[in-house]
Amino acid sequence: MSKTNALKKADFFLAELKTLWQPSDSRIEHFEKVVQTCKKQMRAVFPTVSWDTHIWEISDYEPTQSARQATHASNILFTRKSGAAKKARVAIEDQVPFPRPFVDLTKSMVVLKHLSNPVTHGAHMVLIRAFRYLYEVFEGHGLQHIHQLNGIHFDHACQEAIKQGEKSSTLYRTGEQLSYFEHSLCTRYGHRCN
Repeated sequence: MSKTNALKKADFFLAELKTLWQPSDSRIEHFEKVVQTCKKQMRAVFPTVSWDTHIWEISDYEPTQSARQATHASNILFTRKSGAAKKARVAIEDQVPFPRPFVDLTKSMVVLKHLSNPVTHGAHMVLIRAFRYLYEVFEGHGLQHIHQLNGIHFDHACQEAIKQGEKSSTLYRTGEQLSYFEHSLCTRYGHRCN
């Protein structure tokens, strides 16, 4: 699929999402409609992956692969930060998945991102890193619903990344993903981020 076709498909999909919403819908209903629509669209993006698992193996759906990537699984891990030291590996089975509704939000953003422009496993994991920081803020502030997120929470997530001592290049990419998501949430999906 060419980039132009992907953009047209994504634009159509976003327009379709907006038509699902009724003025009488609550923010929770808006979010649930986004998730349900992304679950349906997932069949077109990652046809053999199950929404309900917290590990998505996407190597068959990456736009490009290096020789190294071909020998390793391309797992998207919808898991919290492990708390382990930097560069320390934690077995997949020992990682704790995000709880609902946060995991549904994260999976929806991965599907939307891949739908608009198929990217590699590494690019998806940069988004997951950003969501791990956002989840710490979500949990730390005692939030229960996605519509409770606002701009301050995204700023706090960036501050958490700074506190963790992320390298400047990683910090930049994490901030970029948080900004992309905040923009998507606030402008595309009608969420108020004030």
